[in-house]
Amino acid sequence: MRRMSSYLVMVVLVAASCLVGKPILAADDKAKAPVEIVFDKVGKMAPVTFQHKSHGDRSGCPACHEGKEPLFAQKRSEAGFKMKDMKDGKLCAFCHDGVKTSPIDKDKKIFAVSKCMNCHKKVAAAK
Repeated sequence: MRRMSSYLVMVVLVAASCLVGKPILAADDKAKAPVEIVFDKVGKMAPVTFQHKSHGDRSGCPACHEGKEPLFAQKRSEAGFKMKDMKDGKLCAFCHDGVKTSPIDKDKKIFAVSKCMNCHKKVAAAK
């Protein structure tokens, strides 16, 4: 059960990358997938830089992008994420619920999306 929840976390994160405009590539083409994806359709909050590669390395592409009802499409959403979906346990919140554990450290719980500033970080201005 823990292993399944770890995969689900990765699914959510990889799926998030689809919402920023860059499609996720097939598993055999994983090396070409973006390392990071910046989600900038976040209302008044700071953008979110999603660590796509590290999430994909932990859980694999199918965790987020395949199955009967994938967490994330493999294309960018023009609408962005909705907080209602997060509150309903969808998207990133599917794994980031504060209950599921890390696929790497089974004793470490994955932080909940309710800790907004874990992801919504202001980026330093370029000099």
